[in-house]
Formats: sequence, C-alpha cells, structure tokens
Amino acid sequence: MVQEITQDVKSLDYAKRHLTHSVTVLKRLQMLVTAVDQLETMSKNKQYKESAQLLQAVIQLMQHFKSYKSVPQIAQLSDRITALKKHLETCVIRELEAG
Repeated sequence: MVQEITQDVKSLDYAKRHLTHSVTVLKRLQMLVTAVDQLETMSKNKQYKESAQLLQAVIQLMQHFKSYKSVPQIAQLSDRITALKKHLETCVIRELEAG
C-alpha cells in the first residue's frame, strides 16, 4: 500500500514538473511574440534606440526556442526576427549616411 502511494506521488510530481515546464515555455513564447510585434512597431516609427534594446531581449528569448525550430510557427517567428534585424540594420545605416 505504501508503494502504491509512493508511486502515485512520484507520478504526480513528474506530471507537475512537466506542467511547470510547459507553462514556462508558453509564457516565454507569449513574451517573444509580443516583443517581436513591438519591435516591428518601433522599427516603423524609427525608434532605433528602443529597438536596439528590445532586439537584444528578443534574441535572448529566441535562444530558449532553438530546439523548437522544426516547429513551423517557431521557424516563421525566427525568420521574422532575422528580417527585422536586417531591416533595422539597413535603416540605421541609411540614417547615419544621411546624417
């Protein structure tokens, strides 16, 4: 009887760990998507200083999803980030050359 209870507790503990991990991943994903949307808006509004700080945060958040790049939505998000980074680089260089 004690072994059954212990096995049930182990099973619940295992489930709790996986659930906690899943919730953490989903929160990070939500933060990443929100940050990418904000970055696109800042880029359009030529808020380069703020964009630079947010881009660093986005790149750090994206590191958590390296192992998920086979998921089409994550790959698409990664492509958006790469395109935004290139766009921001181009815009900043143009501003400096015009400046």
